[in-house]
Amino acid sequence: MVIDISGIIKNDGAILSIEFNEVIPSLEAVIKGIEFNKPVEFKGRLANGQGMLYLSGIMGTCYEIDCYRCSKHLERCIEIKVKEGIVSVEKNGDEDVYTYQGNFLDLSAIIKDNIVLSVPMRVLCSNDCKGLCHICGTDLNEGSCSCIKESGDPRFEVLKDFFKE
Repeated sequence: MVIDISGIIKNDGAILSIEFNEVIPSLEAVIKGIEFNKPVEFKGRLANGQGMLYLSGIMGTCYEIDCYRCSKHLERCIEIKVKEGIVSVEKNGDEDVYTYQGNFLDLSAIIKDNIVLSVPMRVLCSNDCKGLCHICGTDLNEGSCSCIKESGDPRFEVLKDFFKE
């Protein structure tokens, strides 16, 4: 997503409204196991504050992911408040800041980073998801299985009778 910023970079206090709704194809390569098949929607503004650009707005998208415990396929949506500072490449002395060069600003890195940081590492279908049986693979949310569950770690078996008299 490249935008023309020539109208605001020379005028301190100038503001550019930004609105887009498009699919970002490279998002799936950033986070494995998540499908971003819906467009990313952004509404916000870009302001020039003494040579530094400030991007602020609301971004939202939906994604598909499997439940961490039971592998049920889910669709989740996120809404992200974006507030980022962007400096000119010529004024940049730090590698960890967003930059622009010339009269154009590429928003794709900002979009990707904000989405990656907002997607939870583990998504559950519900807070009380029981997951899958570790022996037979039965979905324990749909019913129980007949597997014999051993409790405890076999390495501690010798301590089982420690407190018996």
